[in-house]
Amino acid sequence: MIAALSMQRKKLLRILTYSFFAWFKPSEPFLVPYLVETKMFAIEEINDRIYPAYIYAFFFFSAMSGPVSAKFGSLAVIRVGVLCELIVRVILIFGESVRAMQAMEVLFAMTIASFPFAFSYALEIVRGGTSSGGSVVGGSSGSGDGDDEVHNGDVTGYVSAVFAFSYGLAAIVGQFIVDYGRRGTKRENVEDLFWVSLFSVLIAVCVAFFGLEDLGSARRRKLRKFRDRNNNNDTIDNNVAVSNTKLKSSKST
Repeated sequence: MIAALSMQRKKLLRILTYSFFAWFKPSEPFLVPYLVETKMFAIEEINDRIYPAYIYAFFFFSAMSGPVSAKFGSLAVIRVGVLCELIVRVILIFGESVRAMQAMEVLFAMTIASFPFAFSYALEIVRGGTSSGGSVVGGSSGSGDGDDEVHNGDVTGYVSAVFAFSYGLAAIVGQFIVDYGRRGTKRENVEDLFWVSLFSVLIAVCVAFFGLEDLGSARRRKLRKFRDRNNNNDTIDNNVAVSNTKLKSSKST
């Protein structure tokens, strides 16, 4: 029991670490000034040609992410999403054309579509541990639907809080760097923010691929073993029943 709760805490800490770095992007509030002043796109190009790509792509990826998660697990969607975000960061720094920015918006749509699956992964941590309910952080246990609801709500609440804290902290840090950075102009300070966002997302990629366990696959393996064991037991029971029937028949004759 204690070992299971300790393992749950470690897994929860990893998804919270991923959540923090995935959304620690101080460049986000300065995206439009960056596209206009650094990349030299007109406002009309941004509104009419770049941003619409996100709308259509987000609709598609939102519709597809559920079935993909059901087939391959929440972690697969998380990994694809954070990889797309890493490419988004690279394009924002090195891309120069409208088509590059449109591709960036399409990939960013996949990132946003993958956002809810951090909550799904957190719930998989709970369901993969003890089945008696209780609090992952507090270590208490209980039983009943009420305990499970509190348990699940706590875990998803932690993820949501880290997302919000990271996003807000990044905005504050970004504004501070723009106002008090060591570069000569505010435009140059804004450019630095995109490098900070790139390295933060790179850390999130490392956590997603090397720190998060594929809980869905592990659970499917356990279920498969359980079914195989039950099938073997049924086979043994059938063989015993057949043997007993033959033995009774031989005795009666």
